[in-house]
Amino acid sequence: MAAIESRNFPQECQNGGSCSRCRYCRYQRCLTVGMNWIAPSQRAIQLPDIIQNLQALDSHRENVFLTRTAIDDLHLDEYILSDSINYIQTPPDFRPCFYDWALLNQTTSIEYMKKFEFVQQLSREELKIFIKNTYVSHIMFCNAMRSYNNRQEAAVFPGGVDVFPEEIKQFPCTTLKKLVISSVTIKSYTYFFFKYAAEPADQESFN
Repeated sequence: MAAIESRNFPQECQNGGSCSRCRYCRYQRCLTVGMNWIAPSQRAIQLPDIIQNLQALDSHRENVFLTRTAIDDLHLDEYILSDSINYIQTPPDFRPCFYDWALLNQTTSIEYMKKFEFVQQLSREELKIFIKNTYVSHIMFCNAMRSYNNRQEAAVFPGGVDVFPEEIKQFPCTTLKKLVISSVTIKSYTYFFFKYAAEPADQESFN
């Protein structure tokens, strides 16, 4: 399993061994689980399909978030490892509170990320690590994008419900401000988070 032949790509572990943290070791790990490197010329052809698939997944996630109510009462690990999460159609007269929206945020984000193609290659323990390290950021990103599209000045749930419980004082949403400044589109929004989730090195710039 040779490394990518490129002047910019390391040809050996950057820490003198098998550290699993540097780019070279992460790449070898990808090869071990069956992933393939795609040349830039091929990647350009596949990118529109990837974005289209991500948009479809995100559209489904948002639809479930807005029209369903989660009925399972599980621990986080159980949500992550479950084959499916049970929902009911939200009754017309039901007014979700912060905790209802927060649970939906959690379940729909977990389901969304579990549908990434590379996630299918992860073990149960790796899946738990991946979800736990990314789902909160995804929730923040979804809330910010929804509020941005609705031209709201602060990140809120539908109906104006604060994204923070009453016990916590409201503070400005940095993620929302970044979206406003960059005038992000739905297409770039879906691709950006996928890239963020797949590239640990990029996560610092998101926060």
